[in-house]
Amino acid sequence: MDLLRRKFIENYNMEMVSTDLMYLIDEIDTTGSVLDDFINEKFSEDFTYEELYNLFKDEVSEEDLKDMLESMGFEYIKLDK
Repeated sequence: MDLLRRKFIENYNMEMVSTDLMYLIDEIDTTGSVLDDFINEKFSEDFTYEELYNLFKDEVSEEDLKDMLESMGFEYIKLDK
């Protein structure tokens, strides 16, 4: 990585940068599929099913949770009993 990129990462709020980049990608890709595919892939690679289930279960309906987890490549299994 060159010096300019390294200093950029060190000196800017990367959450802000990533948000700006996501909006830019959405403007270019009006279907939203490129960004959604990337996000789904990252979550499914970096988290276990149980971690994802617990992360999202209180934020969305059970049906939306099922759809979300299946879009990440998981078979839906209700963990709350």
